[in-house]
Amino acid sequence: MAALAGQQTFLQMQNSCGAIWLEQTALSTTTYPTLATCKELLNRYMKILIGKYPFVWVGAETTIATVASTTRLTMPDLVRKVATFQIRANGRNMTYLTRIEFERMFPMGWTNVGQSQPIYYVEAPPASNNAIQFDLFPTPDAIYTINYDYLTRAVAMSADGDYPVVPPEWDSWLVWRSVAEGLTMLGDPRATTYKAMADELESQMWLDNETYLNHQTSQMEAPSNSNYGLYPGQFLPYMP
Repeated sequence: MAALAGQQTFLQMQNSCGAIWLEQTALSTTTYPTLATCKELLNRYMKILIGKYPFVWVGAETTIATVASTTRLTMPDLVRKVATFQIRANGRNMTYLTRIEFERMFPMGWTNVGQSQPIYYVEAPPASNNAIQFDLFPTPDAIYTINYDYLTRAVAMSADGDYPVVPPEWDSWLVWRSVAEGLTMLGDPRATTYKAMADELESQMWLDNETYLNHQTSQMEAPSNSNYGLYPGQFLPYMP
């Protein structure tokens, strides 16, 4: 994957942490904070950031095929939250239902409805590895290709040349959060400074993301889609 302008590699972020912690670019394998500690912190904070905010830059779209006569649809492991389902052949948007809504609308469930092109996708218990699953209704009578938008799960960085799933404008947040934790463990008073820097950058990050999600031209413009965001369950705060 080609780097964006100003984007840091995993190795560069490790070296940034080492330059602050121990005034050296190559971290030790034995002296705390160790190289392993640095890698763990950077990956942990990337996972926290992606889990905390439904940022547009962790979104993607792809397709999945149904199986004839099979109600249960298991999503790929990297899918964290689904935004839309659409039958590709005719462009029909499918409707999402919670289990409670489905049982209220269709008390008999699948017992009295024949197989056909599915109209609803209903929440279902997760798979054994916690992958997201849906029950399609009606049960597909054939193979249908479904387009869907989704938020991805975080994939840990491992190789030196890996890039975080974070735009270059914000990847310093990962370094500063990691640095602050390491400095805290060292009893270094600089921890407070780097934590404050990370907090300030996070507030800018949040405003930038909310502006983009709501198709606003400025952070002070009223959201164009009321108080609801791009993904189910995402509620946006009031911005005067």
